[in-house]
Amino acid sequence: MKSLFTLVLIFLGLLSCAAQKLKTIELKPIVRQGGVYYYDLKRVHGGAYGLQIPLQSLDDDEVNKYYKRFRGWRLVGIGFSVIPAVYIFSLSRNQFLNETQFWTVFGVSIVGGLACEVIAIHHIRKGIDRYNTLVLGVSSQEVGPSLTYKF
Repeated sequence: MKSLFTLVLIFLGLLSCAAQKLKTIELKPIVRQGGVYYYDLKRVHGGAYGLQIPLQSLDDDEVNKYYKRFRGWRLVGIGFSVIPAVYIFSLSRNQFLNETQFWTVFGVSIVGGLACEVIAIHHIRKGIDRYNTLVLGVSSQEVGPSLTYKF
């Protein structure tokens, strides 16, 4: 009886195993208005992190490179924000907080974090530009019709 039960389970398992159907979806352009991204005329929640699926579904090495650099610079920027806390916790119990040093460390962490954010935004913009160029066939920086000629 136990072997019959096992055979029935195997048979039902084989019946339920079917190949997954692939569905191809046409990629849409990504539009940026201020700090908000739109994909298929819908707002992308999560900022640029929400664009990971359309950007990586294109499977272009250059777009993937820009997205990875964006994530890396964002991570470095987060690391800068931890520096003041590390400074405070690194003081020994009998050591007092030096205000000048603290404000210097705090300022450096803010400037470093902002610089990393600017670099990260630069990389995601370049990635989106490349993505839109491949999806639409034109650059997202072009506005209106253009005329090209050779001498």
